[in-house]
Amino acid sequence: YAQLLHKCLKEAPQHTLSLRELYDWVSQHSQKAKDPNNRGWQNSVRHNLSMNAAFQRVTDRTSASKKGSLWRL
Repeated sequence: YAQLLHKCLKEAPQHTLSLRELYDWVSQHSQKAKDPNNRGWQNSVRHNLSMNAAFQRVTDRTSASKKGSLWRL
């Protein structure tokens, strides 16, 4: 998943996307996400974002909720 996420963020404007946008991209570009037997793929995405130093979580200043954050390279 780390390679998929890196590719996704590399293609994104300013190399930054929300978690929902990352989920959408992975679901469109990965067979793992399309496999009905693989229900934990979103957890794997979150785990890879959190544990890999290549990804940085930043506050989304445009979000109305305080929980808003973005991920970037």
